[in-house]
Amino acid sequence: MAVTVETLQPKPPAANTGGGGLPGQRDWSGGGSGDDGYDGRHKQRPPLPRRTYFTALWLGQAGIFMFFMSLASSYVVRRGIAGDWQDLGIPWGLWVSTFVLLLSSVTLEKARRAITKADKAGFSLWWGVSTLLGFGFVGAQLFAWWQLAGRHIFLATNPSSSFFYVFTALHALHVLAGLIALVYVWWPSVRANVGPGARLAPDLATLYWHFLDGLWILLFVLLFIGGGGLN
Repeated sequence: MAVTVETLQPKPPAANTGGGGLPGQRDWSGGGSGDDGYDGRHKQRPPLPRRTYFTALWLGQAGIFMFFMSLASSYVVRRGIAGDWQDLGIPWGLWVSTFVLLLSSVTLEKARRAITKADKAGFSLWWGVSTLLGFGFVGAQLFAWWQLAGRHIFLATNPSSSFFYVFTALHALHVLAGLIALVYVWWPSVRANVGPGARLAPDLATLYWHFLDGLWILLFVLLFIGGGGLN
């Protein structure tokens, strides 16, 4: 009796190069059928669902928010103690940085709309503008510190100045983390195709950036009211 032996050849694993999720950020083909950016040629799905990334981001943002709110509570309590507190006055460089940050959120939304239209040039343009505005925000913050230094106001000059430098420095550090994310999303898009499927990484970066924007508005109002207005 003849026995036919069929040799089974193992199939090579599909490459995880989809454009929608963080694992496949570098494939911006836009051929997928959803937000994950995978097309019919890629049978392997992302290791984590989209909502998992957003849940992790929201939890991280909640921790950051609680941290800053604890500092804000200390600021309010310390300002209420009579004695050595002196109103600082808000340097006008802080107004410039606030405007730049708000504008960057607008341009980010323009970039996200370009993705839905598979507009590679539009996405690269507006996302790049947003990134430059982010660096402009940090530069304006440094300019505000330079203005205070010109008035001989430093970290240890007064409790009010200590809070000002701590608030602005910590927020600037979080903005720098956001800038890393913006550059991470923008740079591959310069050399690849952008499609509606490539959404996860830009959406995560945009959500975090809008969070930093809203957090800064709260801090700015707090510093403005507690610092005695514009100087």
